Amino acid sequence: PGEQQPESDHGILYEQAETGINKDRHFRRAKGWFSYNLKVKEEASQLMITVRKEDYTKVAILLNNEKLTVSPTISKPDKEGFITICYSLPLKLSTG
Repeated sequence: PGEQQPESDHGILYEQAETGINKDRHFRRAKGWFSYNLKVKEEASQLMITVRKEDYTKVAILLNNEKLTVSPTISKPDKEGFITICYSLPLKLSTG
């Protein structure tokens, strides 16, 4: 996030969003929304995102315009207060 070429490679769209750097990590945040169009490899089974611990409740993942409703696995916060949220992908998505 926040790096122009990788974001444009993944078809970023956004409204009322901005980028920045926090503790040497690039980020994107939005008062509105942002989205990426990611290619899913056949063997992909998870989507992992990293957020600040205090922002966990603000995360909503949509796949094909439907909210992902599976319960994620959440790591313990690292020394900088970031957590990794791991969502299992639906089988139909990971099989193409």
